[in-house]
Amino acid sequence: MRAENRSLLWRWCAIALMLLSLSACGSKSSSSSADSSVNQNGDQVTGDQTVPDTTSADQDVSVLPDSTSEDGTADTTTDVSGEDQSGDDQSTNDTGDDTNVDDTSADDAADDTTGDDAASDSIDATPIPDPDPVPGTKVIWDPTAAITTAANNAGFFDLPFPEMLRVKPDGTINTVGFPNPLASDDVDCADLIPDNNETATVKLITGLLTPKAFRDYLVAMNNVHSKGFGTNTAVYFRFDAEMDTRDVTPADTLALATTHVFLMNVDPTSKRRGELTPLIVNAMPSSKYMPPNVVALLPFAGFPLEPGKLYAAVIKRSLGDKAKNALGMPVAFERLKQNRMDTDQEKTYTEVFTYLETQSVARDTIAAMAVFRTQNPLEALAKVAPKIEALTEPEKIAAVQFDEVSPLQHNMYYILEGTYNAIIYQRMGPPYLPKQLNVSIAQDPVTKQYEIKNYQLVLSPTDTNGEILADLDPPTAPTPSTDCPWDADPDGPCGKPHLLRIPFVLTIPKSIVDAGAFDKMPVVLYAHGTGGSRNGILGDKENDEAFALAKKGYAVFSIDQVMHHDRANVGDCTAGPGNEKFENCNVLPSSVHGLLNNAWLFITKAEDRQAIIDQIQPLVTQLKDTASAGTFFFNPLNAHAGKGNVIQSAIDYIWIATFMRTLSLTNVQIPGVQEAKTLTFDPNRIEYMGHSQGGLFAPMLAYSTYIRGLYLSAAGGHLISSLLTKVKPLSVKALIEYALCEAGPTTSHPMLQMFQTFMEGGDSVNYARYMSFEPVTNAKIVFANEGMDDNYAPVPTTEAVSTAGVWRQIGPAWLSNYTDNVMTELTTVTEGQMLLSILHPGFDHDLLFDGDYKFGVGPKERLGAFKQYDGDEQNGCSDDHFTSYCVPRNLADWTGFFEGLHENTPSVSSGK
Repeated sequence: MRAENRSLLWRWCAIALMLLSLSACGSKSSSSSADSSVNQNGDQVTGDQTVPDTTSADQDVSVLPDSTSEDGTADTTTDVSGEDQSGDDQSTNDTGDDTNVDDTSADDAADDTTGDDAASDSIDATPIPDPDPVPGTKVIWDPTAAITTAANNAGFFDLPFPEMLRVKPDGTINTVGFPNPLASDDVDCADLIPDNNETATVKLITGLLTPKAFRDYLVAMNNVHSKGFGTNTAVYFRFDAEMDTRDVTPADTLALATTHVFLMNVDPTSKRRGELTPLIVNAMPSSKYMPPNVVALLPFAGFPLEPGKLYAAVIKRSLGDKAKNALGMPVAFERLKQNRMDTDQEKTYTEVFTYLETQSVARDTIAAMAVFRTQNPLEALAKVAPKIEALTEPEKIAAVQFDEVSPLQHNMYYILEGTYNAIIYQRMGPPYLPKQLNVSIAQDPVTKQYEIKNYQLVLSPTDTNGEILADLDPPTAPTPSTDCPWDADPDGPCGKPHLLRIPFVLTIPKSIVDAGAFDKMPVVLYAHGTGGSRNGILGDKENDEAFALAKKGYAVFSIDQVMHHDRANVGDCTAGPGNEKFENCNVLPSSVHGLLNNAWLFITKAEDRQAIIDQIQPLVTQLKDTASAGTFFFNPLNAHAGKGNVIQSAIDYIWIATFMRTLSLTNVQIPGVQEAKTLTFDPNRIEYMGHSQGGLFAPMLAYSTYIRGLYLSAAGGHLISSLLTKVKPLSVKALIEYALCEAGPTTSHPMLQMFQTFMEGGDSVNYARYMSFEPVTNAKIVFANEGMDDNYAPVPTTEAVSTAGVWRQIGPAWLSNYTDNVMTELTTVTEGQMLLSILHPGFDHDLLFDGDYKFGVGPKERLGAFKQYDGDEQNGCSDDHFTSYCVPRNLADWTGFFEGLHENTPSVSSGK
């Protein structure tokens, strides 16, 4: 008999035997769906159902006629080609890839090809038997219990989170069931707000929003919008007995040969594949958010994961449990080590285990592993910035107009004020407050008086006002300024990128005027902090930005920041003629506007209407005052706007730097100068300075091709750290405790991960690396300060940014004892610097040297640096947030930095 006919006969015999077996034992459902997995017992899981794995050792699954292809469609094709199958036991699947039929490991495959089996004409398609569990404390691995449609699912952590099974087909992460206690569990949450923190913002939030409603909103926002997991968030593993992780330090997790726990970039497309991330490892206490025996692996602040890449979080058996016994492994997890290739999860884990073996991590040493892909928080700005910089004749779109130049100020600079067209990439217009406020108007049956009752804000994940419209193009020609009131048409100009006329202040140094050097002036673009204004640079003191920088030969360009002054767009919020129902007030939710419009149809008496207005006016005033102060820049009531405001701020300065390169201000009449002049700016000396809020988004300017050097004053990042350490101008931690209805949350608290995950795109810690260490445009020269007792941007937040930027620590901090006129040296090197030196061999964290730190000399890390300062109230430092202005050494350092930039030799004194 010919070999191909003999082979075909064997195939049909195998099918017949299989069918007989199925008729006796029941049929087996397909196990190759991309969405299937296994539960803790090793059963096959598809969607919400558990299908027992009834595959016997005698069943040849490679030729089952009801097998399912990767796209979920039935695949009835069987291999009946009649080709000679002698030699290696391999077949070709329907994609043409050569695969090992029995999906065994390399060693098992070698065993199967020995002796007579290797020469057999038939195919050995014996399915892989389930492995035995490994004794010991085990990770719980039960996708069926973990991934459900039930809210506040008690079994949510019965599968690691994040993990690739928790991603929906549209790419968004599945947070349904995320631990979120019931409203009945929230008792006396307001007691967590200290009496001295009863600011207007706090009263507004606690008065209109329940903790449960806010938490529901956070979870829903991620479920609907977050495409990929956080780059700074924890990975959770639940075990079936108590764990102890106290001996694991962040530095330990960077030594692959000896660590018990690690988080590794395993993405084959990444240049950083194999890179480890330092971790804070905690055995979490059980709580209303967390079941017992959960271990959290949190990236050390300042080490965000690479955007859009595949990561593996690994706990090895050697970590041990509370009793220090080696960890075991459940059957469900052990199955993933067997090179099974039926599901996407199995394929991915097989590839990761194989890669880890090339890094000398044997799969039998791994007790638990979670593989997941991060989101790309840089995506919006990476799309928008090139579009803006590609605009032709940007100066015409900006359409700068200016008033008369002021007389010489303080014998140092002139002031030119004007307006220009800003490009607004946010959907609709400020203040981006929620659309829905549930409120009722009721008439007392006895007094017949109308009363306003039951104020309750409704936060909706479908409210996308304030988000960045990154996929749309900017205006390409000057158009009328677009003001966007509360009732603007979402399909009109406000629903797409548009132009908005905003004011600016430009100061021109006397030295430039005296020298007649009006062509190619060097300029510093300035961004103020929360509550500030464009005029904050003006003054006659050495520490006023316009004065200090004029001495160094720089013009200064300053604007009002997003959500400040007119840019808050509050409208007319005082009831009166023509505004009887607050028709022109933009801070009032649209639902209340609608309620009043309807109420006015049946409430016709003037005194009744006035009574209603009088009751609403306090709320309107509260909203208006909070918005006007710039507080809603960090918008807790609209997460899209909270993130979008930060990105829009960066867009503002990317746009300014773009049009300034070709801007000519003609016919400028400067007092004391006979002829009108034309002012232009040096395209190679456009610098930046930002304080507090203005420094917070500065790392995003990595995407500006034209900004060269930056000074970041009190610039914090890493949202989780901010939420737990910021105490001025209000205690954010107290608000977080109110929202969680739980005192003392740590950085690994699960609900804080929800904050961080959605807000990653607005967190500067994700951008800092790309300024100079791994530049996405031209490498930036960056100098930052750190106040040692800063309560607005606390040390954990500023060090997170400097660490993420891979900036070097310059010299010691100085404690200023002005009473005794003594300077005390602080020689502590930050932990972030120590960890950077482990990750990047040659990175020098011991920078306590004499002389100047010269930027751009030596390795590329020398393009970024930071320095610590300590203030004293006796020298005018109300808080170390302001050391740029109240510590003489800090003032000398940043002004000297700009002086060096002016001469193309930037440096900073080490302080010794």
